[in-house]
Amino acid sequence: MDYRYKDVGVTDETDKTYSQWAKLVCEKIIERGYFKEGISICGMGIGMLITANKSPGIFAAVCNDSYSTERARLSNHANAICVCACVIGPELAKKIMKEWLSQEFHGGASQAKVDQIAEVEHSMSGRKSCNSQRSSFENYTHVLIHPIGGRVGKFLPGKKMISVVFS
Repeated sequence: MDYRYKDVGVTDETDKTYSQWAKLVCEKIIERGYFKEGISICGMGIGMLITANKSPGIFAAVCNDSYSTERARLSNHANAICVCACVIGPELAKKIMKEWLSQEFHGGASQAKVDQIAEVEHSMSGRKSCNSQRSSFENYTHVLIHPIGGRVGKFLPGKKMISVVFS
């Protein structure tokens, strides 16, 4: 599976402002009508997850294993995932990304749950969620890998930081 990608973020290895990078990924997803996806990798993934889920229509999940990756996509219609560079190694990270990008939400029994989550978002924010209305993904994604202490360099040898779009 080949993916086209575009750098969308981190340019300085000492930059630890993960919230601005998570926000940028979400803005790119929203700006493209929720037909794009985002992957963020940072030290723990939790701060990026919290930041991402503040954006309307973004359903982000922490994915550090195959099962959570599968459920994020197939049961929860996640359009963004956050991966923990401090917990998993480069091969598992690559596997998680490939698995997530190759799966597609088809609704079914999970559609009602996703719609309920969107309704909670709407009732709490007063804004209508776009997540429940978006169509199937077209295998384009914005990916953000955030360097924490140079750890991300082990994911992509020769690159200390990278943010990309896959297709």
